[in-house]
Amino acid sequence: LSLHDALPISSLGFSQPQGDLNKKDSKGRKQGEWVKYHEGTEKKRYVGTFENDIPIGKFTYYYLTGEVSAVTDFINGNKTAYTRMYHLNGKVMAAGKYTDKKKDSTWLSFNDRKEIISKENYVNGKLNGESIVYYPSDPSKGKIKRYEITIYETGLKHGKWIQFYSSGKTKAEGVYKD
Repeated sequence: LSLHDALPISSLGFSQPQGDLNKKDSKGRKQGEWVKYHEGTEKKRYVGTFENDIPIGKFTYYYLTGEVSAVTDFINGNKTAYTRMYHLNGKVMAAGKYTDKKKDSTWLSFNDRKEIISKENYVNGKLNGESIVYYPSDPSKGKIKRYEITIYETGLKHGKWIQFYSSGKTKAEGVYKD
């Protein structure tokens, strides 16, 4: 899922400008604060600021129901974007960084109960390095989560894979090549 897919910006149509909102310069470039509405509604899709058609600073995205779906901070001329995505209940769903609109460095994902469900490393939009997937724990039994570790190289499973029981003992392991 790329930044463009997760948080569409450039391909959106825009609603009626109000006051100093949704202005374009003589070259047709977006300038200043913009508010985009979900199509056919008066409900906000996002609020943010553009400079010469480039998003800058904080953008807040909304579900159709009005809850915040994501907050992205665009820096470095839109080359870098730090993003937090949210479940409908307001809990963080995922957090990480985009570089040139591709996932980059460590991304964390959470379920709607604030439990971590994955920790993945990306380079240029592809999984690279250690990826850890956590399976839900059973709070009634006081058990820790089961998990597995897979090594990726430029988007492909390549290297050791190991799965653990909740006791911490190895359940299964193997090696991937390409």
